[in-house]
Amino acid sequence: FIQKKKGKALFPVMVFLCGIYSVYFTYMCLAATGLYLLFRILMLDGLTWKERIQRFLLGCAEMIMGVGMSLVVFLPMAEVLLDVSSRLESDGTGLLDFLRQCFTPYSRKFYLSMLKRMFSSNLQNGYGLAKGPQQYVMNYYEDPVLFCSTLAVFLNVQFLAVLRKADMTKRAKRVLYGVAALILVGTALPVGGTVFNYFTLPTQRYTFVLMTVFLLLMAWMWDYMRKGGKLNLVLILAVTALMGWAYWCGYEQAGFQEYRTNILILTVTGILTAVCLTLLCFLKDTQIRNVILGVMGVVLVVNVVSEGGTNYQNRVTMKKTDVPAEVMVQETQRYEEMRTSDDKEIKYRAEIEKPQDFFREMYRVDLADCLNYLKENDPTFYRVEKDYISGTVSMDSSGQGYRGISTYNSVMNGNVKEFVETCYPELFFADHNHYTFWNNVDDNWLAAFLGVKYILSGNGEPDETKYKLLDQVGSLYIHENVLDAQTAHFYTQDISEESLKELCTEENREELLGEAIALEDGTEIGDASEIQTLKSEEQETAEQNSSVTLDAPQKDSVVTGSVHAEADGYALFMIPYEKGWSLTIDGEKAELLRGDIGFLACEVPEGDHTILLTFEAPGLKAGTIGSVLFWILFAQSRLLIIRKNKTRKSAGA
Repeated sequence: FIQKKKGKALFPVMVFLCGIYSVYFTYMCLAATGLYLLFRILMLDGLTWKERIQRFLLGCAEMIMGVGMSLVVFLPMAEVLLDVSSRLESDGTGLLDFLRQCFTPYSRKFYLSMLKRMFSSNLQNGYGLAKGPQQYVMNYYEDPVLFCSTLAVFLNVQFLAVLRKADMTKRAKRVLYGVAALILVGTALPVGGTVFNYFTLPTQRYTFVLMTVFLLLMAWMWDYMRKGGKLNLVLILAVTALMGWAYWCGYEQAGFQEYRTNILILTVTGILTAVCLTLLCFLKDTQIRNVILGVMGVVLVVNVVSEGGTNYQNRVTMKKTDVPAEVMVQETQRYEEMRTSDDKEIKYRAEIEKPQDFFREMYRVDLADCLNYLKENDPTFYRVEKDYISGTVSMDSSGQGYRGISTYNSVMNGNVKEFVETCYPELFFADHNHYTFWNNVDDNWLAAFLGVKYILSGNGEPDETKYKLLDQVGSLYIHENVLDAQTAHFYTQDISEESLKELCTEENREELLGEAIALEDGTEIGDASEIQTLKSEEQETAEQNSSVTLDAPQKDSVVTGSVHAEADGYALFMIPYEKGWSLTIDGEKAELLRGDIGFLACEVPEGDHTILLTFEAPGLKAGTIGSVLFWILFAQSRLLIIRKNKTRKSAGA
């Protein structure tokens, strides 16, 4: 696009492919592309400022067109992230505090970690075996991703030294030094991680976008060396010393032999690279220099393959296949023996070699058979949960074909999360980004409140005061809640959300949730006991004799039901509150409220009523229309370009 060569017309298509893949990925890529576009246009010589601005704005328009072409997917995804998810919550700091956070230096640990990760992403895997303290800051996955070969480190440093004498315009040199300064500030201070993370908390995940810059500069330097360009020997020695320190620290901290082997390979290839570069400082014969460049190319391949193989094979991560079922017991026993070993290396290796039955558990036939059994025997609307964890926390419910209380941490509903934080913090598992039901299954009142009627279990003897054994299907048992599990509730009394947040404790939460509905503008109370004084005897009787029933939906986006209300009151639907839902009562559009912080609710007048809840993915309709319009615009603009090119060729002929 910048050089106006063949293929520039596909620029918006590349942006479109990003847009339908991931909102977050697209944001980071386009932020980097916009900066790249800006600096490249500033580098071009022979253009007026007006022409530079026009070229830049045209590039931005091409990116906007690509995003517009992807709106049918991009917009609904963005709506979920920005409107429902709790992932992008702001801490509400003022502008000055925000700027102070952006430019406050990281801790010393961060800079040590950043230096090491320039030379490898696998220098901090001690697993409890490290002789020294681990130096990474946030976590292994979110620290800076800066490695794209040891050679790249040498050549990028060299680039800064040789640039001032390079055969290019002063304008281009100034711009490239500006780019280097921007990268340094962006990675060394939180401002870069903040900007690339939607202006929320800084992370270093975005640093992958720097690899393209590092590789471009590395390629330029390779061309420079091929043409006989001189290198700076002092910088070669300095980078070699820094590399030696990084690999020495990494070897000291390496938990397993695989990591030590990788570090030895990186060290040898790094030294060979330094030797080759040093020779290029003194040798001028073109043929000998080409041989050295060839050797360095082979060394580069070994260097990158070793690092990539270590990343892929020796990280504690989910594997592609399960351990065969017939040896699972044997392998689990071996794992337990390793985990309790007195030998530290054996103990920590157990986690890497832990037998996995993720896919078997996630898609187990028994679970599907249980759900089919319940579907055949119970036509009502209810929820099913488990008293065991399968696979990982993240995909526990969605992977098994039913909508559970569990959720994936990146897009968890912020309203439900707030309900959990307020009323049932024990549902959180490991951290405040995962909440699960299986670790609190004994609370059958909560199960009934959320509509959980059945529990799937590997235990055939449930607590009969809470659940009764219904049947066994394969290796799983189905337990039925002894309490009446309902997916909707009726109330005559309201309290404010703030009252619920201030008063809710483990001792009184059942009274607060069971006796009144919490609304944003509800009645303020100072004690849970006040609810009973606010209700009249008539309201109490009416509430007991009223009901809200939701029918088993034929599809996720349409829920029907009925209300029998013996007094004016409120209906609480145990469906997460989020944008996209609409409600009609007796065919008339009605307002949806947020009930108990996390769920859909509405006011209902006295009498018998039919209700209809419908869901339309926010942004889907607008995104579809937008995509069609932008694809038409794209097609027209490309046809216009083709016609102009034909006209020019005809004029030239």
